[in-house]
Amino acid sequence: MTEIVEPLGTRAYQELWRRIVHLDYPPLTPLQDKQLSLELGFGLAPVRQALRRLEYDGLVMILPRRGTLTTEIGIRTVQWELEIREELEGLAGRLATKRGSREQHDELLDLVDRLEACAQQPDTLETHTAFTDLDSAFHRSIHLQTHNPSLVADLDRHFSHSLRIWHYCHRHADTEFTLDGYDTGDYRVIAEAIRARDADLANETLRAHVRRDTETALRMLRGVDV
Repeated sequence: MTEIVEPLGTRAYQELWRRIVHLDYPPLTPLQDKQLSLELGFGLAPVRQALRRLEYDGLVMILPRRGTLTTEIGIRTVQWELEIREELEGLAGRLATKRGSREQHDELLDLVDRLEACAQQPDTLETHTAFTDLDSAFHRSIHLQTHNPSLVADLDRHFSHSLRIWHYCHRHADTEFTLDGYDTGDYRVIAEAIRARDADLANETLRAHVRRDTETALRMLRGVDV
């Protein structure tokens, strides 16, 4: 079987996306294409292609005479993302009940088991990062069950902002976030609603889940100078 090799521009994009979302490059970090080319081991063309994709994603801004910077994180950004994600995630849940396979539904419940187990671990930055990664996998699973590539692309783009915001909160917020006090029950209700093919319940609980998490992030960000 022939191995599929991803284009260099895609690989550069994926690595830069990871570094920006995980805050290896904090907000307003200057990004020079020549330096990135040396760091990543890619030519200038793939790096510039990746930066243009990241600009479309809203993760970097390319400014005349100033170069490329990672975008800011602020209260208004979080509020905008809430308005968009609440609608898109609810739609994704509704479609997943109709289009997802039994195997995909079972995989979603397996992710819930892993999320619940992770939430029982000691409250450290590493545990929070692992929990955030599992949360990402949970939502990504639902997105893929829509079998709508255009919707998946929009969901991925907006979800990347939410991930970045949570990584920022875990690192910088004065308000203490503890998994011990976090109610993971939403995940099981959502997964079981999708498995039961209850479109209304999946839509309702996903929207509430997104709204609750975003409001939590807002409370944490208000204690940060952003």
